[in-house]
Amino acid sequence: MEGPIVSIDVSNGNSHYMCFIKNNKRFGKVKKIDHDIEGFKRLLEDIQKLEAEC
Repeated sequence: MEGPIVSIDVSNGNSHYMCFIKNNKRFGKVKKIDHDIEGFKRLLEDIQKLEAEC
């Protein structure tokens, strides 16, 4: 699969995600977010950073 990619592991109450510029080329590290407004704002910020990089 080609990038950019955002991989999300959804759990009850929180999730872990990781961004990739392309397959096997990480963009940052694994991050944990709670399922609330602040958590999803952080996810959106990282997606926007990934978009700017690509």
